[in-house]
Amino acid sequence: MQFYNKEISFIHTADLHLASPFSGISEKNRSLADFLHRSIFQSFDAIIDLCIAKEVDVLLIAGDVFDSREKNLRALHHFIRGLARLKEHHIQVIIATGNHDPLRPGPGESAIWDDILNIAGDNPPFFLVQSDMCESIDISHNNKIVARVCGRSYASAETFDNPVTNFPRKHDTSIPWIGLVHCTIGSPGDHIPYAPLGITDLTGLGYDYWALGHIHAGYTVQEKDPVIIYPGNIQGRNWRETGARGCIYGKIHTDGTVHTEFLETAPVRFETREISIQGMEQEDELNTAIEKVINTSSAGKGKTSIILSIILTGSGKLHQSLVQTDLLNEILQTYQEYTPHPPFCYLSTVIDATTGTMDRDAIRGKGDIFDEICKSAESLAAEPDCAKTREILAPLFHHHTLRQILGEMSEEEIKLLIQKAEDHLLLSLGAADED
Repeated sequence: MQFYNKEISFIHTADLHLASPFSGISEKNRSLADFLHRSIFQSFDAIIDLCIAKEVDVLLIAGDVFDSREKNLRALHHFIRGLARLKEHHIQVIIATGNHDPLRPGPGESAIWDDILNIAGDNPPFFLVQSDMCESIDISHNNKIVARVCGRSYASAETFDNPVTNFPRKHDTSIPWIGLVHCTIGSPGDHIPYAPLGITDLTGLGYDYWALGHIHAGYTVQEKDPVIIYPGNIQGRNWRETGARGCIYGKIHTDGTVHTEFLETAPVRFETREISIQGMEQEDELNTAIEKVINTSSAGKGKTSIILSIILTGSGKLHQSLVQTDLLNEILQTYQEYTPHPPFCYLSTVIDATTGTMDRDAIRGKGDIFDEICKSAESLAAEPDCAKTREILAPLFHHHTLRQILGEMSEEEIKLLIQKAEDHLLLSLGAADED
């Protein structure tokens, strides 16, 4: 067991993505998008308030402070003002950059960190890690070093090497050591495998805590020896980023134990609910179920606004209406009301993931057009990562605006798209669902 002279406290955040465009929502509802723009800054302000209220020693920011390398003066000044408040309370701030805000701009991009340092002046209210190898920063209290942070930033947006190769092994056991890095542990899921590493790369260095960034779905990678945490982003930005968003409040006690707590700061949550059409005979039954979900979500939101997505599942009579009529748009027009007065519950999306009752086994093998449709759908869905379908859809994703609206589609989402196309063709050409 290690014993330290002083307990230290910190707040760990990452993936602020200040000035995110919310493109998919902007095209549908400008006023809601404006509210969401403000919500990210409100979440950041709440994190600053928590640092002051908790009287932490340091705020750790693990990359992607900004969403893009395009200069946004409003975001730059808001960020610096927030950190200046911490300086007034003698709270240190240490920042490592990520893939959205690397140290060096690409062709035609703004040198965003140079801009920030110029605005902040000779005595900035933060320490920016400017090494793409490793840099060590001491945390002091009453002129005594009480902890050490080892961090790395990135010179460019594309980094695929192990980011902690040049991190020193902990050698001073009189103080806690914290690692600060934007990286990917293990399988990246829907994320780009940016700065990949394994858990053993971190555990082998002997640090007390690893403050990570890059993965937007926050989670604890390891609970002790050492504690390794992704805090997630500070505000959900689309229906894939559901649940509470905020930061990690942590303490490293004098006996070496680490206590952490997630604190929600985002004023808006994205939530997803499922409704099965199984057994439904009439559209009114579906409307009633949707109203119930909306009312339940509204009742439980407290001070937090909800942006709701509903996924329709199951198999039943309403499937054909969902495929062949404008029922989904009618549902959205009925329930998609936005009030600018939070807290609110806004129905953003209704996704049809239902299936028909037609007997596909009876269709297959007949050698007709229905058989060909089924075979083509099966073949496309069987491709690894739906590669052929991605190739077909590629022109859509080459269009800047459409790419922002559609986002990066997962394999599951593409398979659903294949299924819906198959259903639409079969029903349109006369292959009816069974009663």
